[in-house]
Amino acid sequence: MKLIKPEGQVKLQKQLRVFYYRQEPFQIVYHTWVDNENGDEFTTLQLDAINLEQVYYQYRIKYGISFADWIKMMS
Repeated sequence: MKLIKPEGQVKLQKQLRVFYYRQEPFQIVYHTWVDNENGDEFTTLQLDAINLEQVYYQYRIKYGISFADWIKMMS
């Protein structure tokens, strides 16, 4: 996925954060944009998808749930 940079003076920030999914903690590399002028953090739909995919991936691995792509390849 190609990341589209918002307009203005912003930088991409990555930091470790814990997200809870189904009452379980999962540590991910959380992506946010930071406005250089005022320090506000925000995400885009793309960054939200990247962040959530990390949580879903860890959950699937932990419980042995197959990914849709793997299921399609096997059938």
